[in-house]
This record gives sequence, structure tokens and C-alpha cells, in this order.
Amino acid sequence: MLFALALTAVLGSTPQTDAHGVYAVVAIYDLRPDTNDLFEAALRETQADLGRDGSFLNERVLRNLDPLAAQYATYTKVRDSGAAGALFERRMQRLASYCRRAPEKHVLRLTHAYHLNGASSEPATGLEYGVGRVGQVAHLGLFVPYPKYRQQYDDTLHDVKQFIRDRTPAGYIGEDVLVEVAAPSPREQTPHSPDPREPSPMSVNYGEYDSLETAENAYTNRHNRPTDPKIVVMERLFFSALQVPTRFYLFEVIGNVGSRRSAAR
Repeated sequence: MLFALALTAVLGSTPQTDAHGVYAVVAIYDLRPDTNDLFEAALRETQADLGRDGSFLNERVLRNLDPLAAQYATYTKVRDSGAAGALFERRMQRLASYCRRAPEKHVLRLTHAYHLNGASSEPATGLEYGVGRVGQVAHLGLFVPYPKYRQQYDDTLHDVKQFIRDRTPAGYIGEDVLVEVAAPSPREQTPHSPDPREPSPMSVNYGEYDSLETAENAYTNRHNRPTDPKIVVMERLFFSALQVPTRFYLFEVIGNVGSRRSAAR
């Protein structure tokens, strides 16, 4: 079941700009008790800064489905990796007081987007699906493969993403695959979880479904697991390439701000 869930799903490096590229910063915030409303209000205030940045594309604001978690995440897409890091640092001047520990953050490059309206995009535009929409369920998966098996991992992940999309599961909106622009030190990369043994750029999977029910029906229905031997092999290849335990989060999209349209819940 974890494989099905997981596959649905560096600050300080030299900034990268690409006319056809999309970069992102993913940040996960763990809050102090009873600060959710204050955090959300402060976060909305910081979004005014996004619109003033010419490289900004879109941001999803995510709240953990577990009400006891007091956890949020932001997924911010831009055209410049340097802008991604700078936007986050300015934002933290406003949000730090609500966090019980330093947020985990990753600056990434978007490599593929998977959606029902077309084939995976390479290069992706960052606006393939779900722009302006709120209320849907989002998954966020963080994975660190061994450098030696990186190509095996990437190829397997791509094959599985295409397989899932081609099944056109009910409620499916779309998925992104991203990779860190550089490999930070293991302690910096995973500050609140086990460290990888070897430096390796993190792989991040982000995806959206209409609801938790449709996500569960599509990926965790134990009575309808794939029987294709190829899928069984891909499962083994995927897990054997990883250095540390998989981390997988489920959120509700409560904010969706773009350069042209926005929404909030």
C-alpha cells in the first residue's frame, strides 16, 4: 500500500534561470500549539510579495488532513531557482515565530507533470492542472535514492506515473515530479528525519485528487491491486533504490495563488 501511495506522489546553490524551466520551493511547517489561525493569516500577508516577483507562477498552500498535526506546507513555483530561495527567506521573517522548529525546505526543478489532458510535459510549464482550485486533496512524497541507482529510480518512477495516469482513475487531477537543484549535506536535507548515507538530490512527488475518497479508491484499494508482473518488479526496483524510509504526507489545498488567478478556502 505504501508503494501505491508513495508513487502517486538547496538553498545556497547557484541560481538557475531557464526560459523553458520551472523551479519550486517546497516547505513544511510544524506549528506551535494553537497558532493555526495566526499562521494562516500571516502566510496570506506574505503572498503579496509573490505577485511582485516577475518569475512567480503559482503557489499551493496545504494543511495536513490530520487536525492534530498542526502542520502546513507551501509549494511555490517560479521561473528562477534563486527567486524561490529568496521568497522563502523573506517569508520566514514573518512566519518563524509560529513554528516550533525550523521548517524543512527544498529548492527543486520541475521535470515532469502528469495530467489527463495530455502527455507528461518535458519541459513542464508549472501550470498543467488545478490552477486556482482549492478543496482537493494533495499528496507530497519525499524520497532520497542512492546516487548509483538514480537512473533506475527515475526510470521506474516515470513508468509508474504514466501507468497510473493512463488508468484515468476517478478524481485524478494531476501530478508533478521534481528534483533538488543540488544535493545538500545529509543533515541539511533531512533535518527532522534519518539522514541518507550518501549526498543525493531529493526527489519530490506532488499530486492532487478531488477528495481523499477518490485517492484511496485509486491507490489503496487492496481488492484491486495490479497483477501485472511489471508493476511488481517496479515496486521492488523503486524501494531498493532508496537510502532512507519514504515520507508521505496528505494535505488539503486551502490556498491556490497564481500570477493571473487565485483562490482561498
